[in-house]
Amino acid sequence: MNDIAPITVAPSSALTLGSSAQGHALAEPAAADSLLNFVARAVKDPSIDVAKLEALLRLQREIVAADAELQFARAMSQCQGELQPVLRSMPNTATNSRYAPLDAIDAAIRPIYARHGFSLSFTEVPTEGATVRIACIVRCAGHTETYHLEAAADTVGPQGKPNKTPVQGVGSAVSYLRRYLTLMIFNVVMTNEDNDGNRTRAAAGRLTTEQLAELSDLMRQTRTEEIRFLAAMAPDLRSIEDAPAADFPRLKNALLTKKSVLKQRWRLAVQQEDAAKAARNGAAQ
Repeated sequence: MNDIAPITVAPSSALTLGSSAQGHALAEPAAADSLLNFVARAVKDPSIDVAKLEALLRLQREIVAADAELQFARAMSQCQGELQPVLRSMPNTATNSRYAPLDAIDAAIRPIYARHGFSLSFTEVPTEGATVRIACIVRCAGHTETYHLEAAADTVGPQGKPNKTPVQGVGSAVSYLRRYLTLMIFNVVMTNEDNDGNRTRAAAGRLTTEQLAELSDLMRQTRTEEIRFLAAMAPDLRSIEDAPAADFPRLKNALLTKKSVLKQRWRLAVQQEDAAKAARNGAAQ
């Protein structure tokens, strides 16, 4: 989700996709560590200007926060690479459909996200209307993200007839929002195992249509050419559609890591410019 000279990133640190055993050997930005070391030395220098020191300390805090956000993104990409669709196992007689209850979702994904360092906490957020608004606070690696969903209290059935007391309606809405917030945060889908196209591809051990769409979207976001991506990650493949299902976590993690590093580079460039402006303003005073 920040006598001073701007820190520059060497051209040699350009982002590349490698073909390591992990499948996503990416160059790491080194500017953050260099700047933090510089700040540590500057703090011990009694001759440094106070305004400049404040600017350096502010920049240090921003860089620490940016690094925590990057670690959060990496952990999320690795976690999502392991998560699988959750089966709609419970029948809903009122709507003639099936759904995945909260306990089933939690049992399926909590061991995985907890292993990657994530913790979730839920709280109700006051609203002016009659809706129930739930916030999920997600923490990992010192970074926090908060997500919200809201809905009306679930007190009536599909035919518009009351079927719960007000208190029961609020409890039902809270459970519903918690389920869908959790699924949304980790990009987990529910399945009835009745998708013919996906079943055919799965039977052949290939990526599902949803997985193909997700990889294509990530390649678009990171401006990654498919032919070069495959040359680095799976040189024996002619098309991403031929990738085996077992390769999906590796391919997705590589693209998500590239996206995170590109975002970090952009953030560092902004911070360097801010530091340069602060230095120029301090010198002018």
